[in-house]
Amino acid sequence: MAAMQETSSVRAVLARSIRELRTFRNITQEELSTVTGITRSHISAIEHGRCNIRLDNIDKIARALGVPLRQLFDEQGGEDADGHPSKPFYIGESSGWYRVINPPSVSMPISGVLYV
Repeated sequence: MAAMQETSSVRAVLARSIRELRTFRNITQEELSTVTGITRSHISAIEHGRCNIRLDNIDKIARALGVPLRQLFDEQGGEDADGHPSKPFYIGESSGWYRVINPPSVSMPISGVLYV
């Protein structure tokens, strides 16, 4: 029984991460569906933790959201007072991944980001 609870917890973390990142980036479920090839109704079920998801679909979603796969399993969830995801997120570039601790509350170009 403990294994089943652990699976549900992982599913909940994944669901919350996908939903938070998608909404933070102002991407609709329909837009995510178009980019990934996963139906909108399946994305909704994933975001609500109502279904299992194949590993290749998790990878498609991570790529569409522009984050490393590991970020979707980061358990530190929630939002700050401004409604932004409180956990760090990553920005990918050809030279590597950059960890952003406190994302800006407005859209702006990022320069001089510390590589971790």
